Amino acid sequence: MTWGRIYLWIAILIFAAAASVVARLVEIGQANLIDGRNPISFCNLLFGGNLVAALTLFALNQREWRPSRLRRLSRRQWLVQTVLALTSGAVAPAMMFTAISRTSVTNIVLIETIEIPLVLLLAWIFYREKSSGTAVFGALCAVGGVATTLLLQMDASPESMAAARMRGGVGSGEVFAATATVLLVCGAEIGRKQLQTIPLGIFSVYRNLLGAIFFLGIGLYLFGIEHFADVFSPVLWGWMVLYGGIVVACGQLAWFAGIKRVRPADIATASSFSPVAGVLFAGLILGEVPMPAQLIGGGIILSGIAIALWGELRGEARTRPSRREDKAKAFTGV
Repeated sequence: MTWGRIYLWIAILIFAAAASVVARLVEIGQANLIDGRNPISFCNLLFGGNLVAALTLFALNQREWRPSRLRRLSRRQWLVQTVLALTSGAVAPAMMFTAISRTSVTNIVLIETIEIPLVLLLAWIFYREKSSGTAVFGALCAVGGVATTLLLQMDASPESMAAARMRGGVGSGEVFAATATVLLVCGAEIGRKQLQTIPLGIFSVYRNLLGAIFFLGIGLYLFGIEHFADVFSPVLWGWMVLYGGIVVACGQLAWFAGIKRVRPADIATASSFSPVAGVLFAGLILGEVPMPAQLIGGGIILSGIAIALWGELRGEARTRPSRREDKAKAFTGV
């Protein structure tokens, strides 16, 4: 149990830092331009991060990729893996990276909390899994906190928004972040039962590798090969070893190693700390100072999470270990 908690908290901290690390890497690339181009652009970062993560996970799971084990998977299982790889491994991360370029990381962290009511709603729609009234009320409070943050920021002055590293105010960045979160949660809920029979070593490698290939193909089609002119830059791949190998690969490994060893209440408690950790990392890594609107909204969100956890710890909510084991975090590094 102790090692499970350690793995779990390591994963939570890595995932919470992911968006801030991405924004910081782009800033590093901006300071090391090549012929006026940023070698650590969002497109290069997404492709390189996915590829390095796939290679890292393959090196750790070579035994599961034996031909005899691959033949055991049905066509349906390969289809599920493909759909989830394209949505959660390419489309959703690309939208999240776009959000990072257009709004503050603090806003993104707060918006990701819409995952809480989405999981409850989709579990009921797809599997008729009912949650307690306390859990639902807590989830609605979290959503109310996000809405409060965005509404208050609409009236913020340009000076205060600039001080909080806002890029253009409340707008497309928040929309991209919310849409990416919805795609990730939908993918996790739709495929969670099928994934119980798919080895994690196969799925994790396939997800990252196919995501990298799919994103590269779309980027070449939309922007042309010149868009990836610096994809072989040493400065890019030097940082990708850190980002893809630690943030993406190690984060995923720690998460799944942890949830297999702890109780559902431990998972819920650790996950509830993710928004707080995300805001802290935004301050430490990017120097973002939360605006008053973000502090108010964050307080409402934390209150909602506390209510939901209180209900769970009192036994009012049904525990669903299988769902929690397969539930993806809103933003896991790519």
